[in-house]
Amino acid sequence: MDEVDGMSAGDRGGVADLIASIKISKIPIVCICNDRYSQKLKSLVNYCLLLNFRKPTKQQMGKRLMEIARKEGIQAQENAMEELAERVHGDIRMALNHLQYMSLSQSVVKYDDIRLRLNSSSKDEDISPFTAVDKLFGFNGGRLRMDERIDLSMSDPDLVPLIIQENYINYRPSAVGKDDSGVKRMNYLARAAESIADGDIVNVQIRRYRQWQLSQAACLASSIVPAALMHGNREVLEAVKFKP
Repeated sequence: MDEVDGMSAGDRGGVADLIASIKISKIPIVCICNDRYSQKLKSLVNYCLLLNFRKPTKQQMGKRLMEIARKEGIQAQENAMEELAERVHGDIRMALNHLQYMSLSQSVVKYDDIRLRLNSSSKDEDISPFTAVDKLFGFNGGRLRMDERIDLSMSDPDLVPLIIQENYINYRPSAVGKDDSGVKRMNYLARAAESIADGDIVNVQIRRYRQWQLSQAACLASSIVPAALMHGNREVLEAVKFKP
């Protein structure tokens, strides 16, 4: 049972049912959580043997990767495996994927090869939702490929749309050019607002009816389209003052 500390109101009775299963099960039930001190686990911990796991050091993980490489017939430098372990932040699956991919084209996996490959791989980069929004709204945001926009939007699919919704009015779209009257900007704002509203409708379907297959549609409407319309220089939209 993964993410047992993530049980929400929609899982009412879930912990009690899990405890009941633990009491009668003859097979050990492994419960995995991120926050052992979560109040949701207050009753569950009384029926569990608590085992703490720590992220392996790069030396420990590098040693294990060397063992795997030897058994798979892959020649690799020890410092290269330690560098790989550090670059993937302890993610063994990602490390194995890189190792397998590199072994197909190289006879020996070297330290410099690891640095070159991971420096050129943008997907290995941890990015905050605020940085993601800055890149989407940036003046050069229009040059981003579609897959890059999806990756940025999905870096935090819950928070990125909210940040976009709060900030989209304070960007002057690069596409409007000279717009002294502000009419073009208002037109782009209206289109962005309409897309955000569409995204909100899709998100209701996802959350209320568990229609998770609509996630990319929500990402497109809530984040990608508004950012594509409004990317440019940041310029706070001021209230218009009408003369009586």
